Amino acid sequence: MNSIQNQFEEFCAESQLFSHAADIDYLGIDISGGSTLPVQFKLYYGNSYSQKASHPLIDYLSSKNMIRYVTLVRDLQIPGRGRFDIGLKNRSDDHMESLFAWLSEKVPFYKKAEEEIRKLSQIRVTEREGFRHAGLYFLGMISQEDAIEVLKCHYFLRMCEHPDVLHKNISYMDSVYLEELARSGSKEFALLSECAARLLSVCGGHLWMAGTDYAEGKASKYKIYIKNPMEIYEGLAQVLGRAEYAPELSDFLMEVEKWQSDNPAFSCEGFAVCLTSDGEWSVNFYNVMI
Repeated sequence: MNSIQNQFEEFCAESQLFSHAADIDYLGIDISGGSTLPVQFKLYYGNSYSQKASHPLIDYLSSKNMIRYVTLVRDLQIPGRGRFDIGLKNRSDDHMESLFAWLSEKVPFYKKAEEEIRKLSQIRVTEREGFRHAGLYFLGMISQEDAIEVLKCHYFLRMCEHPDVLHKNISYMDSVYLEELARSGSKEFALLSECAARLLSVCGGHLWMAGTDYAEGKASKYKIYIKNPMEIYEGLAQVLGRAEYAPELSDFLMEVEKWQSDNPAFSCEGFAVCLTSDGEWSVNFYNVMI
């Protein structure tokens, strides 16, 4: 039995995963070569389970009718810590400016990241006027006693007819979005974009979204997500094994592949390749129950 399988069984027992299977959107597996915790499991709960959650940011967005979806995330690492991903709607210019002002007032480290967040949120996802910042479509956080310690921003990487209708009349423009990310001014996105282009050619699938994580006094994290890949683990090992990327992750990738074959009730719907401003690479996998 491999070490990931041992960790998985412990996680299942602690989280009662299978007892709550109907409430869960994704089982996440994160691997990182430079971390003291190289493998981490997470549960992403669906909206019907998560929408009862309360937090000042959730309350604020609710007052503006900007909540499309709420995901409660559990990783079991720090008891009492709240983790949420919030799908945004009504992302008009006025609403987004109001949101940026709220974050500036409530999140001490936001101002250091604001220029980058605003620039990435302007990645165009619709031809409609009045939605200049609609690229920012999910806002996540890790909080302790309502204080936001980590702010997570996710940016849509597909064109859609209406920014609140994300799964109809969409257009894939993977190379265009990768070029935009590469030119965003982030050296991390420049390297990730090059890596993601190789991954798309080897693994298949399409771009899903990009992400940035910010925290006071910690390295920022940059992420590119690929959805519906066909060749996952071998493809990732082939690309990330290059010397300029993350060859240190190769053994972990093979362990996750072994875990996948031992647990056919789960299917990987997508993954994110991640790079911190300190140069640490990681991969996050998102598994659905089948």
